[in-house]
Amino acid sequence: MDRRLAGMVALVTGAGRGIGWAIARGMARAGATVVVTARTSAIAEQRAAELVAEGHQAHAEVLDVADTAGTRAVIERVAETFGHLDVLVNNAAILTPRSALEMTEELWDRHHAVNLRGLFFCSQAAARVMVRQRRGAIINISSTSAILAAGTSVAYYTTKAGVIILTRDLAGEWGPLGIRVNCIAPGGTATQMVPSLLDPAVKAHADASSLLGHIGEPDDLAGPAVFLASDEASHVNGVTLIVDGGAAFWRGRRSLGGPHPLPP
Repeated sequence: MDRRLAGMVALVTGAGRGIGWAIARGMARAGATVVVTARTSAIAEQRAAELVAEGHQAHAEVLDVADTAGTRAVIERVAETFGHLDVLVNNAAILTPRSALEMTEELWDRHHAVNLRGLFFCSQAAARVMVRQRRGAIINISSTSAILAAGTSVAYYTTKAGVIILTRDLAGEWGPLGIRVNCIAPGGTATQMVPSLLDPAVKAHADASSLLGHIGEPDDLAGPAVFLASDEASHVNGVTLIVDGGAAFWRGRRSLGGPHPLPP
């Protein structure tokens, strides 16, 4: 039985579905008490109940990361309830496809409010708790689209690129205080955020064109997140771990005329 996170309290934002839910479940199975957060109480409570039914420790909280005051209140309440907060996973994000010419001020501001500003102030609130403990791990979820933009959602790409540089900056500032800050950049993953990848025909085509024979699934992110949260990663700080089956590397090689790993 995996007990790498035994005794830890981990809060996961946007844990109602997709990658956030997979990470929350993975951390619970590794022994953590997981604070499942979502924008509605029904979803948060349902997911927490599912973890409890599996025999794990879980707690539900309503959290909209765009609400800075509400975020601070939730994190303070969690720290008071459990006495400590050991892990924060900043997963909550939005994606509304728009090209640069179609982007509106409202959409631009909303993406930044959730994906970047919300992530920062959630991290700040958690760090204020972790500083008192002289210990903590923050894991930010970015995307390979931060590195390889595809021209369909400029606001999303810029916020996810910001998450990577923010991770490095916070790692440098908070590392001496005992707080590790790392990042995971998933590639294409079959979640509700990209509905086309849930279509069997589209997914089959994507699977066939991937290096490992399948695109990412939410559960593929759980293991890396558990590792970064655990003491096994005690000397890992400021890193962005790309989890995409090698697609970003080989896309770059192909764009430069490099060889494909398989014969024609």
